[in-house]
Amino acid sequence: MRICVAVHNPNLPPSKSPPTPSEANERKYSRTVTYTDGSVYVGELKGGERNGQGTITFGKGDFEGHKYVGEWKDGERWNGKEYDKKGKILWKWKDGIKTGLL
Repeated sequence: MRICVAVHNPNLPPSKSPPTPSEANERKYSRTVTYTDGSVYVGELKGGERNGQGTITFGKGDFEGHKYVGEWKDGERWNGKEYDKKGKILWKWKDGIKTGLL
């Protein structure tokens, strides 16, 4: 189950909340998405997938409190960094590839 809440992003045109299915497939829009495990994504989506700039903070589990900040492409991490819950950089992502510790 996902809960969507509108988030203002001045870099994107205003959108309805939530967008219609045709709008969601045609253009990017900004949202906050909360997942059942407590993970929270704040950023751009297109076609219902993370696409563009965004941040996910992971919920319950081994990676609780970790976060990925950066670009997403078709729902996948693309260009960005992953941090532990204390803010230490763990991984760098370049063109969809996890490149290792920095």
